Amino acid sequence: LTWMEQVASALTRGVAITIEYGHTMQDLYSADRSDGTLLCYYSQMTSEDPYERVGQQDMTAHVDFSSLAMVGEEHGLH
Repeated sequence: LTWMEQVASALTRGVAITIEYGHTMQDLYSADRSDGTLLCYYSQMTSEDPYERVGQQDMTAHVDFSSLAMVGEEHGLH
């Protein structure tokens, strides 16, 4: 969210595009995701265990796009 504040402060004209794995608040915090959004990838397989294959798998967590939009709007972005 601090990053979005900085982007909003830096832009006087232009567009900010965020491309990442993410969801709106409604989807991100739904009952389907009660274990969180951390996912690990190894050889096209997914896992939720970051301690499995340490140093050999990619890890990601989904972004809350609703919060980014709200912070951007609070700081003058439309």
